[in-house]
Amino acid sequence: MDEAGVDRAVASVNAVIAGALIGRDAIDQSAVDVALIALDGTPNKSRLGGNATIATSLAVLDAAARHAAMPLW
Repeated sequence: MDEAGVDRAVASVNAVIAGALIGRDAIDQSAVDVALIALDGTPNKSRLGGNATIATSLAVLDAAARHAAMPLW
Protein backbone atom coordinates (compact mmCIF):
# COMPACT_ATOMS: atom_id res chain seq x y z
CA MET A 1 0.00 0.00 0.00
CA ASP A 2 1.36 3.41 -0.87
CA GLU A 3 1.46 6.37 1.52
CA ALA A 4 -1.80 7.81 0.16
CA GLY A 5 -3.51 4.47 0.78
CA VAL A 6 -2.24 4.38 4.36
CA ASP A 7 -3.39 7.96 4.90
CA ARG A 8 -6.85 7.09 3.55
CA ALA A 9 -7.12 4.02 5.80
CA VAL A 10 -6.10 6.00 8.90
CA ALA A 11 -8.51 8.79 8.00
CA SER A 12 -11.36 6.29 7.61
CA VAL A 13 -10.64 4.77 11.00
CA ASN A 14 -10.32 8.12 12.76
CA ALA A 15 -13.19 9.97 11.07
CA VAL A 16 -15.83 7.27 10.60
CA ILE A 17 -15.06 3.86 12.05
CA ALA A 18 -13.94 4.81 15.56
CA GLY A 19 -17.09 6.76 16.33
CA ALA A 20 -19.29 3.91 15.15
CA LEU A 21 -17.53 1.33 17.33
CA ILE A 22 -17.09 3.25 20.57
CA GLY A 23 -19.30 1.67 23.19
CA ARG A 24 -19.72 -1.64 21.35
CA ASP A 25 -18.88 -4.93 23.04
CA ALA A 26 -15.51 -6.01 21.63
CA ILE A 27 -16.21 -9.58 22.73
CA ASP A 28 -18.99 -9.78 20.12
CA GLN A 29 -16.69 -9.92 17.09
CA SER A 30 -19.49 -10.88 14.75
CA ALA A 31 -21.49 -7.76 15.65
CA VAL A 32 -18.40 -5.60 15.19
CA ASP A 33 -17.78 -7.05 11.74
CA VAL A 34 -21.44 -6.67 10.74
CA ALA A 35 -21.28 -3.03 11.88
CA LEU A 36 -18.13 -2.44 9.81
CA ILE A 37 -19.72 -3.96 6.72
CA ALA A 38 -22.90 -1.91 7.17
CA LEU A 39 -20.91 1.25 7.82
CA ASP A 40 -19.05 0.84 4.55
CA GLY A 41 -22.22 0.02 2.65
CA THR A 42 -20.52 -1.03 -0.58
CA PRO A 43 -20.05 -4.54 -1.98
CA ASN A 44 -16.29 -4.13 -2.30
CA LYS A 45 -15.39 -1.99 0.73
CA SER A 46 -14.70 1.00 -1.51
CA ARG A 47 -16.10 3.65 0.85
CA LEU A 48 -13.92 2.99 3.90
CA GLY A 49 -11.39 0.67 2.29
CA GLY A 50 -10.71 -2.98 2.86
CA ASN A 51 -7.45 -2.25 4.64
CA ALA A 52 -9.17 0.01 7.18
CA THR A 53 -12.00 -2.43 7.85
CA ILE A 54 -9.84 -5.54 8.22
CA ALA A 55 -7.27 -3.73 10.36
CA THR A 56 -10.04 -2.47 12.63
CA SER A 57 -11.61 -5.90 12.88
CA LEU A 58 -8.26 -7.43 13.82
CA ALA A 59 -7.53 -4.66 16.34
CA VAL A 60 -10.87 -5.30 18.04
CA LEU A 61 -10.14 -9.04 18.06
CA ASP A 62 -6.74 -8.42 19.64
CA ALA A 63 -8.20 -6.06 22.26
CA ALA A 64 -10.92 -8.54 23.21
CA ALA A 65 -8.41 -11.40 23.52
CA ARG A 66 -6.11 -9.28 25.67
CA HIS A 67 -9.03 -8.22 27.87
CA ALA A 68 -9.98 -11.86 28.36
CA ALA A 69 -6.30 -12.82 28.89
CA MET A 70 -6.61 -15.33 26.06
CA PRO A 71 -4.42 -16.00 23.04
CA LEU A 72 -5.83 -15.11 19.64
CA TRP A 73 -6.03 -18.73 18.58
